[in-house]
Amino acid sequence: MKKPLSFIFLFASLVFLAGCSEEERVFEITKTEVFPMLIDSTTQQWEINIPIIVKGYSENRDGEQYVRKVMFKVELITPDGKKADTFEELDTATEEESKPDTKMDVQFYVQPADSGEYTAKISITDEFTKKTITKDQKFKVR
Repeated sequence: MKKPLSFIFLFASLVFLAGCSEEERVFEITKTEVFPMLIDSTTQQWEINIPIIVKGYSENRDGEQYVRKVMFKVELITPDGKKADTFEELDTATEEESKPDTKMDVQFYVQPADSGEYTAKISITDEFTKKTITKDQKFKVR
């Protein structure tokens, strides 16, 4: 009688521990969209908005707080292949609870903007693990 109870207890313990294990986070860009807006038609000035959502970055525990450090870098490439501008900002935060994702709103002003296909070269670095993910987001300006 003791063996079946021991087996059931062992099996239940393993199921419980397997359910409590933390899933491995996948560092990835979950959403990017580019919104080009003509601000001034006489000077052909455009505002380029790129909201970027990232998940799976590492968080360091500082007592009861969670700390994140994620570097966002976006290079804007013109239709003729030249670098027009670079956006770079470190997203740092200390939160009371773990967050699944973070968002950065990137904004460029291009004047005058030539018509054609532009590329936003997005590079995100987790400053704790030094992992970097990249994405090229193409968009058109008319």
